[in-house]
Amino acid sequence: MLKAFRRSYSSAEAALGRLTDRQLLQQATRVSASPPPRDCAVYCGFDPTAASLHVGHLLTISALLHCRQSGLHPIAVVGGATGRVGDPSGRVTEREEVERDNLRTNAASIIDCLERIFHNDQKMRGAGPDIRVVDNWSWWKDVGAVEFVSDIARPFRVASMLAKESVSQRMSSEEGMSCAEFLYPLFQAFDFLHLHTKHNCWLQVGGGDQWGNITSGCEFVRKKTGHLVHGVTVPLLTTSSGDKLGKTAGNAVWLTGSSYPLYQFLLQTGDHDVATCLHRLTSLPPEEVDVIMQQHTTAPESFLAQKRLAEEVTRLVHGAEGLTHAETATKALFGDHHSLRSLTSDELLNLFSHVPTTQLNFDHLSSDTTVSEIAVQAKVVKSEFAVHQLLSTGGLYVNGDRVAENETFLPSLHMLPGNLTVFRVGKKTHHLIQWTH
Repeated sequence: MLKAFRRSYSSAEAALGRLTDRQLLQQATRVSASPPPRDCAVYCGFDPTAASLHVGHLLTISALLHCRQSGLHPIAVVGGATGRVGDPSGRVTEREEVERDNLRTNAASIIDCLERIFHNDQKMRGAGPDIRVVDNWSWWKDVGAVEFVSDIARPFRVASMLAKESVSQRMSSEEGMSCAEFLYPLFQAFDFLHLHTKHNCWLQVGGGDQWGNITSGCEFVRKKTGHLVHGVTVPLLTTSSGDKLGKTAGNAVWLTGSSYPLYQFLLQTGDHDVATCLHRLTSLPPEEVDVIMQQHTTAPESFLAQKRLAEEVTRLVHGAEGLTHAETATKALFGDHHSLRSLTSDELLNLFSHVPTTQLNFDHLSSDTTVSEIAVQAKVVKSEFAVHQLLSTGGLYVNGDRVAENETFLPSLHMLPGNLTVFRVGKKTHHLIQWTH
């Protein structure tokens, strides 16, 4: 199937070859003997069901960027309209409805996120075809109910819709499926038609759970125009145990806010996953990835491959400044008090913006207040017993220094600029205390 795909394409042929080389191609539709125009567009949709994209979206974003490098014109479609309907793909229950105002706010935030990533990519990789970011509300707001039923819904066959895996699974569940969810593929299909007729879009990219929606869209465009447009899916980003990474699974790493969580997430990539992630999430040439992995295999304790992965992806998502922040944060978080004291109060607050924070009154301190008492009071740990367990194993830190049994809290030693104190439990869990009067 993929060989036929390559024979028929020019820029699209290069794009599919690149996606294959990057281990980003999961499925692809069959292609006609007539290739689309060389300068055609490719699109991917992003529904604003949350205020930010998460790390799971990086695979489809990466696919768009590799298509751009092959000469295609990427279009990122933010679903200001479709987000109100709710995509059932990959779901075992119906999505919670998002308030209209929240949907608009989410859409604006995701547009900003995508534009930032695309801007960073242009700085990293150089010139290429322009990237368009659009909100599908801009065309759906003009479609009425009668037009939807007569012009959009009519070509669809109920039997084929019921045969879709995402539909059959939900129909057999106790909760069933709402009419809105059942009709979602029609909305996505019309997006493809609109982009095809208005922006010369011949190719749609989506996650692995989007195959049914994508093929429905291809068939819809064929019925309406006679043109054979095409679709591809990329693999889902999963944990080493095979679980999907995303907000639905409750383990999302967001692409907005502090760059530190993303950087740390990538640093913790397993040795058996890091080569695949370097291919899929970065623009590094495959031969350079091979060299990195050879060096990593020689000295795996240096985490060379993970560090390069974290650098490349963090720079793409957050820019050079975001990468510097993440590297500084890592050094400060896992260094001693000298590393933390080198930062200003604003830098500390920015650095720890992602960790739990407690405000305590400085005036309530006494000369014999211990560090462990403060840890319990601020709910850094749950109980005095838990504190003693941590102290006995050397697992409690203040400002990067290990806490001793019965250590007295000394403001001159334990407070950082801006009246801040940083607790760390074990290797990863941090808690910030802001002292007030």
